[in-house]
Amino acid sequence: MPQTAVGCGGWGLEGQVTCCAQDDGLIALGYSNGVVECWQHDRELGESAPIGIAAAHPLDHPVESVSVRNGVVGACCFEAWYWSVDEFVGEVDEERYNVVRVGGIDGLEGEHARHVLVSPYTSHVAVAYGRAVIVWDLAQAAAVALLEGHEGPVTSLLFSEAHHGVLYTASEDKTFKTWDFLEGCVQYQSPIVAPTAVIMSMVEQPGPTHRLAVGTSGGVVHIFDLDEGRCREVTRVDVAALSGKRAVPDADAAPNSHPQLKVVTSQPPWKQGQQPAAGPAEPVRASEMGQGVVALGYHVGREVLPNGVGGTRALPRSWFLVLTYHAIVAISADTLDATFLTPPDGIGAGGPCCVGAWRDEYVAACAPLARRVGVWRAVLNTQQVAPPQPPPPVPTQEPASVPPQGEGASGGSVFLRTPLPKHLATPLVPASAKPAPKPGGKSGGKGDKPILLRGQSSVRSSGYASSEPWSVKQARKKQQQQTAKRKGSAKADARPVYHTAAPPPTTVQKQHTEVLQQRPVHGGAVLACCFASDAKTLLTAGADRTACLLRLPVAKNNGEASVFKAHTAPVCSAALTYTHGDYQALLTGGLDSSVMLWRPKHDTPLLSLTKGAEVKGCRFFQLDRMFVTAAGGKIDVHSYAIDMEVDDLDRYSNKSKVKVLASVNTANQAVLCVACHNSFPSGVIFYGGSNKSVGVYDVCEERNVVQLDAPHERPVHTVFLPSSSHHAGVSQNALELFGTASSDGVVKIWDLRCPGAAVRAFASHVNKVHTVGAAFSPCLRHLATGSEDRCTYLYDMGTAKVIAKPNTHTDVVSDVAFNPIHPQLAAVGHDGAIRFLAGQ
Repeated sequence: MPQTAVGCGGWGLEGQVTCCAQDDGLIALGYSNGVVECWQHDRELGESAPIGIAAAHPLDHPVESVSVRNGVVGACCFEAWYWSVDEFVGEVDEERYNVVRVGGIDGLEGEHARHVLVSPYTSHVAVAYGRAVIVWDLAQAAAVALLEGHEGPVTSLLFSEAHHGVLYTASEDKTFKTWDFLEGCVQYQSPIVAPTAVIMSMVEQPGPTHRLAVGTSGGVVHIFDLDEGRCREVTRVDVAALSGKRAVPDADAAPNSHPQLKVVTSQPPWKQGQQPAAGPAEPVRASEMGQGVVALGYHVGREVLPNGVGGTRALPRSWFLVLTYHAIVAISADTLDATFLTPPDGIGAGGPCCVGAWRDEYVAACAPLARRVGVWRAVLNTQQVAPPQPPPPVPTQEPASVPPQGEGASGGSVFLRTPLPKHLATPLVPASAKPAPKPGGKSGGKGDKPILLRGQSSVRSSGYASSEPWSVKQARKKQQQQTAKRKGSAKADARPVYHTAAPPPTTVQKQHTEVLQQRPVHGGAVLACCFASDAKTLLTAGADRTACLLRLPVAKNNGEASVFKAHTAPVCSAALTYTHGDYQALLTGGLDSSVMLWRPKHDTPLLSLTKGAEVKGCRFFQLDRMFVTAAGGKIDVHSYAIDMEVDDLDRYSNKSKVKVLASVNTANQAVLCVACHNSFPSGVIFYGGSNKSVGVYDVCEERNVVQLDAPHERPVHTVFLPSSSHHAGVSQNALELFGTASSDGVVKIWDLRCPGAAVRAFASHVNKVHTVGAAFSPCLRHLATGSEDRCTYLYDMGTAKVIAKPNTHTDVVSDVAFNPIHPQLAAVGHDGAIRFLAGQ
């Protein structure tokens, strides 16, 4: 039960509490009839006393958001209002308020205030209007900055306590941005934080360890490191998993009067000036969010621990405080361990909440209960409430199907949850690998050292072969190696960064087209393509029974390519290893039921396997340690070892080896596509089959963790995954996405963790007969797909709308691939052409 309750302080208020906020014992409540009420909580007595009320809007519009900081109260009620606590009295006075006036500001027509936040220095007020944010100067009583660039309505605001003039904003586009509204610039804009969850709250950890905690409606808290001007996710705490609950969202021109207004936009130059979609954006509403994060707080206090001699000692501690609709959780800022301060169902709140710490040993939360608000107190002691037991393990039997969202749907993860089985983790060694000499053998443990005569300690050179002593040569060689090592490390540190603000690749690069027209690579239709991880080559597979490795840039290298000829039927699938350089290898699969492994500088395959059916897909797996093939209704996982040695006496002998580690018999007559992550140790394989199903197989658990029955109206011919390019800095959560494409003309995006319903659907392109590929951009802001109308379609991931559809070919566009380093797109087609697109 709550320690005390506040609200309805005797003024005859008829409305219900819609929102609340607190600041060191000062509680502000917003009501459905447009009234704001203030209470003061006595920390010693544990009691609350009313201060007064004020009218936020004379039209009885509900108060949507309220904020209080250092005696200044702000509220959103169609418009934004603010007062000093001294202006709160015992009766409503509609003339006593200050309004944030936004009349005449372009882009805010038809929008009304959704969120308000008072700065910790009580110098500014931030108000969210749809996708934009206004920063209001209290001293000047005027708007000083307009922040725009989010693709969805803003859901959370946070002023930085460490840096004056810095504001964090989060949006329904699942990203957050860092603004310096005094300097008029965008400091940082994040990729998608959670693919299927909306950011609901943020809190900052100031001090030497500068961090930002972001809470989502999916019940996960993401903690980012903000030191040295960067933003890097250090950990995430799944509160829903700790409590066994999962979030379930609901289905449901005036003259310019602000001459000092500074417009700050995070949109790239190519997108500035474009009008947003018609109509005001509606916010996400979730009345039963399960274990979703509702509010976040940060507290610096102390923890009382035994000193070992019968007494106690107080140590300084800091916590991130997480308030859900059911419990209060404390995450230690030092160890990042999560602890429940209340039982998992100890609150049972039914509306918006706020959380904060009022004393060193207490944390308090406000939870609306109809017309009153309960104030909870929980001791910040890790020994008070034990965390709940983890949920029972997932059963080992294979599920028949995945239940729809809202009925207990569960999924998997692309990251390893259990170690690989021993038969998968043991590497395969080629036959040519020479074992190390055994000590004490016939050579006396000398190895390849010269044999010395009796009385000799070493073999000296006669000096006739070189005029330079051997010791001088060795010293110079060592110095050269150290210099090369320093240059290599400096080159590695200067790794290129994918430019997320660059315009989308919509324009055909004519210089490459002209070269490829003079020196065509394929003599028939090109069926598939993929970039190397270093973006120096492009691998293509064609119906002319060849695969080609094209050197990039094409114009600079005059269309130079390596051609691989060994298949006797069209090559429909090809893949490159994540490793590049001298150890790079490529894999091809054809309709002649064969799979071949190649080296870029060899014209004959190192390995050749014959399957019993047409090979429709082949991919490298587990950081190039394995590869996966799909033939007929079966998926095989292979381990391989390439003979890298060159022996003059046995020059033409190939000692490369391959071994089938696991075989998966699916329910499909034919597996039409296969995909898996290769840039990090992943344990799942995605596949689509002829029976319209999509499956995700876990090689560690040896079962299907996800089975989607008929997600499309026709068989799924393409499964594609996000690029884990280290140059784009995409969050790990985004790697849980995967996409499917079918000849029903629809591309769908799914979240592996909750695959009950598609996250996005794209259906503007044409796909009724042929296999048409699709790909995510490395920044996950765009999606590209081929089409049967001879165009390459580029979609916006946030809005699912077509950005551009350039006419790139004279026949079907069969596949697309994004450059992992530069904003460039490659498209191949049945006309045998390869086209490269870049931004204008």
